[in-house]
Amino acid sequence: MKPIKLSMQAFGPFAGTEHLCFADLGQNPLFLINGPTGSGKTTLLDAICLALYNTTTGNERQGAEMRCNQAEPDLETFVEFDFELSGARYRIRRTPEQLRPSKRGEKLVIQRPTARLYRLGEDGSEESGELLVETKVHEANEYIEQLTGLSGDQFRQVMVLPQGEFRKLLLADSRDREDIFASLFHTGIFRKLEEALKNRAAGVRQEVHAQRNQLKGILSNGGVDSLESLEKLVGEQAALVVTATAQAGMATETWSTADKALDAANALDAAFGRLDASNKKAQQLEAQTEDYDEKRAHLALAIEAEKLSPVIKLRDSAAIRKTDALAAKEQARAKLADAEVALEGAVAAMAQAQLSKPVITTARARQLELEGFTAKSDTLARATKLHSSAIEVQQQAHAALDAAIKQEKAARADILKLEAQLIEYQKEAGPLEAYPLQLAKLEPQLVTLRQLGNTAKDLAAAKKALKKAKTSYTAAQEAMIAAKSSRGAAQLAWHRGQAALLATELEEGQPCGVCGSKEHPDPARSGEDLVGQEELELADGDYQTSVSNAQAAQAECDSLMGDIKRLEQALLDYRDSLGGLAEKTVSDIEKEIAALIVGIARLDKLNGDIANLDRDLQDCRLLLTDSAKTVKAADKTAQKSDIELVRAETAKVSAESSLPEEFRAVDALSTALDQVVDEIAVLEKEQGRAQKVHNESTTARALAESALDRAGSDLVKSESEGRQTSSDYAEALGSSPFQTEQESMLAAMDVRDRAQLDQAIANYEAECNDIKVTLKAQKEQVAGKERQDLEALQKAVEVSLTEKKRLDTALSGLSKHLHTLEQVKTNFVTASTAMEELEVNYAVIGTLSDVANGQTGNKVSLQRFVLGVLLDDVLIQATQRLSSMSSGRYQLIRKGEKTKGNKASGLDLMVYDDHSGTERSVATLSGGESFMAALSLALGLSDVVQSYAGGIRLDTLFVDEGFGSLDPESLELAIRTLIDLQKSGRMVGVISHVTELKEQMEVRIDVEKGVKGSHLAIVGPDLVA
Repeated sequence: MKPIKLSMQAFGPFAGTEHLCFADLGQNPLFLINGPTGSGKTTLLDAICLALYNTTTGNERQGAEMRCNQAEPDLETFVEFDFELSGARYRIRRTPEQLRPSKRGEKLVIQRPTARLYRLGEDGSEESGELLVETKVHEANEYIEQLTGLSGDQFRQVMVLPQGEFRKLLLADSRDREDIFASLFHTGIFRKLEEALKNRAAGVRQEVHAQRNQLKGILSNGGVDSLESLEKLVGEQAALVVTATAQAGMATETWSTADKALDAANALDAAFGRLDASNKKAQQLEAQTEDYDEKRAHLALAIEAEKLSPVIKLRDSAAIRKTDALAAKEQARAKLADAEVALEGAVAAMAQAQLSKPVITTARARQLELEGFTAKSDTLARATKLHSSAIEVQQQAHAALDAAIKQEKAARADILKLEAQLIEYQKEAGPLEAYPLQLAKLEPQLVTLRQLGNTAKDLAAAKKALKKAKTSYTAAQEAMIAAKSSRGAAQLAWHRGQAALLATELEEGQPCGVCGSKEHPDPARSGEDLVGQEELELADGDYQTSVSNAQAAQAECDSLMGDIKRLEQALLDYRDSLGGLAEKTVSDIEKEIAALIVGIARLDKLNGDIANLDRDLQDCRLLLTDSAKTVKAADKTAQKSDIELVRAETAKVSAESSLPEEFRAVDALSTALDQVVDEIAVLEKEQGRAQKVHNESTTARALAESALDRAGSDLVKSESEGRQTSSDYAEALGSSPFQTEQESMLAAMDVRDRAQLDQAIANYEAECNDIKVTLKAQKEQVAGKERQDLEALQKAVEVSLTEKKRLDTALSGLSKHLHTLEQVKTNFVTASTAMEELEVNYAVIGTLSDVANGQTGNKVSLQRFVLGVLLDDVLIQATQRLSSMSSGRYQLIRKGEKTKGNKASGLDLMVYDDHSGTERSVATLSGGESFMAALSLALGLSDVVQSYAGGIRLDTLFVDEGFGSLDPESLELAIRTLIDLQKSGRMVGVISHVTELKEQMEVRIDVEKGVKGSHLAIVGPDLVA
């Protein structure tokens, strides 16, 4: 990052507007920021930090506290910082929370903080660039952190080294330094790798545990506890299945034989049954013979009666036609009489219609008179319409004027209301602006507080376990002492027994096999049972077991004591980290966080409401302007409508005077004219109707006379046909077997009944023939055979079937059990193979996870190991400068041994003192020494970060104070180091009161303190202030 320009207004001690263009200091300058105490030297760094991270260098003052008390009330406080990063230029402008006069000027209102971030164009302007953040503070904070890769704290530790913060990077512990270096060198990939390995190892561990449980469950399903027992059980079950299979086969064969015998007996019994049924049916058919003879005779008569049917139909049809002809003739005679009466009425109506002709002539004359007034009536109608329209226009114009005046008043009232609401919201939002920062501080502290509580619980549990372990250890020690005593007694007894055995083999005058003496005055004797080798080994085994138990108990105590020590140290670390918050409960912090979240939600709501009110207020002001214009235009329109109404009234009076009063009303003339026209139409219509009725009556009488003549002719013809058909019927009846028409009608049958009767006779004859053939075949089938005892045969089948089912069920159960056992065996072998693969996998993954996450050796994680290598590179660069500034006395080195307790290790710093030849903590350095070490570390870090591809380029370093603690020689060496840094392409700014620096650094920024605030001036060779 390279600063380009810094602008401030009403900020800190600067009451007006100040601009600092870093290009005016020269290319990669080494410059001094100089001025009296309180003039605002550190404020320059505060402005840079506030612009970038919304916090000051010391992180002690908020942006709202940085407004200059000497500034004019209406002068806005802001900081604006232009900087270059990775070839692109950016501009960040922030306005902190501040009190400003209201727009009405009556009182002060709270102005909310804003932040605006641009990526500038190639010409350095905002217009040709891109707006990245419009107003929101937290969005700007996040964007800046993404751009720089540094948080506010990290920025102060590697680029801006402020008062009171100078030694933090030097004295940070491994964990804090890890966070800083991880951001600078982008080593998050190694942290992700650690987490991935840890999660993978946990997953494999769970799989191994689950697989072990599965193996136990598989054996439990088989009712065994080992693979050997399972295989033995499978063999025994297979033998039982073979025996049961043979028994079931014999039972099936017995049942099949009995079932076949039963089927044969049933078939024979059915044949005898069919023969009995056929004999019975033959007897029934024989009994129906006479009945079917009568049916045959009835059918013959029906056929004869059917022959007479056509002749009878012709005779009856002729009689019906004669009757119809008589009726038609009478109907035609009646219609002729009606037509003659109607004709007489039509002639009378025709004479009456001729009398209305004079009335029609008079009506036509009145029609011509009224049509002459039509043009004058139209003129009056138009004048009346224009008059009504003028009245409506006048009313609308005056209504619009009233509405515009009302809208103007409402707009003024809305503006007053919105301004009051805006002030109220701004006042409420002011105290809530600090809530996000408070929440960001409390949330990690809540996590730490929970860890404190969990650690306290773990410590109590560990102490309880230690107490129990010590009891077990005491018992194990006592058991070991007792076992040792028992073993010694057993060994003594064994030796005595062996001596007694040897004594039994001693002979007088022969040398002893042990001592070689030929005299045996007091040989050993066995006064008790001898102890054998097996008993001796058993006692020794008991002792070794008790020793192992005692050692295990001791190891458990040692492990628990180590855990307790680690937990106690962790507890102290958590308490130190929390400070006064350690006395609070998690519930208290959660309540505070909940209150902050509610407040932040309210702040977001208020911010939205304030933005909406700003827009609404602007809309209302535009509406007020538009309303004033509308009132003016509406008043002009109303005056014009009054004039037009007078003109319309004059025209209407003139039109009314030219028309009779009876026709001045709307539609009066048209109504009178319509009445005359309607009267003429009615009279002419009556004349036409009378003529039409007369014509129709004449035609109807002629048609009736013609119809009467046709009816007479039809009657003569039908009478002739009736006589002929009656003669034909008499001849046909005489040649039939019937004496009378009644007999033929009784014998007659319709077609369907005759067909059914004929079919029934045919079916009967076919059944008689079929039964004869069936009886012959059935008798041949049972010839020489007798019926069987079906009940006995059925019982034999049931008995054999029951036995078969019993044996089949037994076989099924044995087979299923065998299949289950074989499946259990297969599952166990498969699961065992999977278990072996999981154990091999866990051996690899678990080891990798432990190593990567720092669970072995020196407790150094993978990321911390990588950062340790990077730190070594940083220390090489830092040591070169520190050695130069300390005249070769000090070197910065990385602590090699593990930190005590459970604290993170691998990134702790030590200093090697060449004068004493010893290593010691950097915390033991004096004020001046620690300043040189911290400066060397910051410069070394800057060099290494830029040397790694992908690292953050740190082109600038600001140092605030610290040089006053150096002696003249060390100061000279420190300045020489800064000059070397400048020559390598860095911009270095130093804030200091030291006179020697002012003398040796030609380029400087003088902060001049005045009564009305401070001002900036650039001083140096060839530079213009």
